[in-house]
Amino acid sequence: MQHREKPGIESGLGAVRPVDVQGMCQVYGATRELTKALTALAAKTRAKGWWHSYGDAIPDWFEMYVGLESAASRLRGHDDSLIPGLLQTEAYARGVFQHRTDMSEEELDQFISVRLQRQGILRRRLPKAPVVSSVLA
Repeated sequence: MQHREKPGIESGLGAVRPVDVQGMCQVYGATRELTKALTALAAKTRAKGWWHSYGDAIPDWFEMYVGLESAASRLRGHDDSLIPGLLQTEAYARGVFQHRTDMSEEELDQFISVRLQRQGILRRRLPKAPVVSSVLA
């Protein structure tokens, strides 16, 4: 029987606990301010984002993108054919996906709901909403 260990923090695949961060900061002689900031960041990364409540509606490959997008202070993009998903209205998104035969009406509704939920970052107060720059050609 082969023993598999959980991914560790060394590989970047395991979660970092606040107590681990405090210990590493002590070993490396980090300042109190840096230790406090890094410990708070470690605590925050363990919290699940809003997108986890949608289950399979968000593919695994897109979860990291949504997480990074929600943490960003600046978002930039370029598109030559569609309004970016973050800026689409519900009606526009429905029009974009109206001919998709590979998803049910329920799946489409959930997909659009996720898209609209992502737009919440544009209206948030804390942390400050990201600055969005988008070029449509």
